[in-house]
Amino acid sequence: MLGRYLYRMRGVQCEPEHIVMTSGATQALSLIAKVMLGPGSTVQIEDPITYDIQTIFRSSGATLQPIPTDAYGMVMEA
Repeated sequence: MLGRYLYRMRGVQCEPEHIVMTSGATQALSLIAKVMLGPGSTVQIEDPITYDIQTIFRSSGATLQPIPTDAYGMVMEA
């Protein structure tokens, strides 16, 4: 059911076993950091970003690379 909704509303094609439900962004980012990151990983993050988000990524051993933002989001040229 959720897979059909995601396809109809967002164009995302997925199977139920590909969907992970979390209680919010903090839990989702913690899970991503634990599964995908480790020492030597680099994470590009918006600058400024909350201390909590920085802590999540640093706890995995990743190095943070702050990217400045403007009114439209991250300034990727930086």
